[in-house]
Amino acid sequence: MTIQPAGVSMLALAAVLALLTAGPALSPAMAQQQQPPNLVGTWKAVSPVAAVVGGNPYFPEAPQAEPHFSEALEFMITIKEQKASSFMGELTDGKRTLRLIGAISPNNLGGVIVDDDGQYIFTIRDPETLDVCHSRMTAASKVVACFPWTKNK
Repeated sequence: MTIQPAGVSMLALAAVLALLTAGPALSPAMAQQQQPPNLVGTWKAVSPVAAVVGGNPYFPEAPQAEPHFSEALEFMITIKEQKASSFMGELTDGKRTLRLIGAISPNNLGGVIVDDDGQYIFTIRDPETLDVCHSRMTAASKVVACFPWTKNK
């Protein structure tokens, strides 16, 4: 005599058993999804505004002790190399070029980047867009801004 939970057919039990035993066959696809996204390439970013206290290397002619807002800035980011979840590259505004290094989080949903004078926390919106927040704090200044990076095609 077979004991069967009320309301569950043998067909449903067979389907569950088939899914459980198919796990190894599904794992390559699942493993592929768990690979970090490839961020290598050129990205464009426009920071419409930043909140600033003190000097700002992008606007050195206008240091202000009181909190204020910056003008818009455009950046080009080049991720030159990636190994697993770690990557490196450069960020430039056309006047200054900063080296950067970064890492994608284990869940592949975001990560962190540091450059020569600050850090960025990002989430991966889609394969062509990173939502990035930048912060920098020194004895002379503080800067915060959030803006998207869009991958050039």
